Amino acid sequence: MSRAKSRSRRIVGIDGTATAETALRWAARRSTDDGAPLLLAHVGPFLGQSDASVLEDARAIIGAEHAGLAVESRDLRSPVWKALSEIADPDDVIVIGADTAGLGRSRVSGALSVQLAIRSQCAVAVIPDMDLSFRRGVVAGIGTANTARRVAEAAYVEARDRDAPLTLIHGGCIDHCTDGLDAAERALLAIDPTISIRRRVLSTSAADALLDASLDKELLVLGRGSRSASGTPIGAVTHTVLMNATSPVLFLPPG
Repeated sequence: MSRAKSRSRRIVGIDGTATAETALRWAARRSTDDGAPLLLAHVGPFLGQSDASVLEDARAIIGAEHAGLAVESRDLRSPVWKALSEIADPDDVIVIGADTAGLGRSRVSGALSVQLAIRSQCAVAVIPDMDLSFRRGVVAGIGTANTARRVAEAAYVEARDRDAPLTLIHGGCIDHCTDGLDAAERALLAIDPTISIRRRVLSTSAADALLDASLDKELLVLGRGSRSASGTPIGAVTHTVLMNATSPVLFLPPG
């Protein structure tokens, strides 16, 4: 299957930190693959750097590593989650970094990820500040049959563009848990009859299963899930994964 060039944007939150730089490089590599333009969104000062300096540094990285990639920039003044979600169109992808250096920092990054997941009507990619050099493969978190197709198809595109293996996982299984996996597999075989798919059904909690499975993977793809018992617009599994990401996570909007 040929790769269709994307018309949507990747909107990258930039603040001058190493964590944001990791997210920037991830987004630039993906946009080089699919042609999606980058929008660099400055979301706050860092150690006295001017807004222009932060954006100039980010542009310099793109120019040196991905010459020719379409790049625009904007300076935002609202809270990060609000500013990024408000400038994004439904077909865009917001990309943010997640600081894994310490418990306090990781909780702050995770909370921002959750806020964006709740607020945004587009996909959100959360990129932990960790070495991803030797990781390979894409994991899709498959829940119910009614959401399985969308998650599986998004994961398929990511795996195809990376020439990487794809694994479909359903965690927290108690009894008869293959409906979602069956629906996902049917959808993918309709797109590509030659595709090789690995399926796993695990009895461990869904969040733990996904976090463990993605420890050595390039990407984990998740859907919104069901509204939690506390009324949170995203499910408990999604909330836990975003707060404790062990790999880049692509969180899909409702649809």
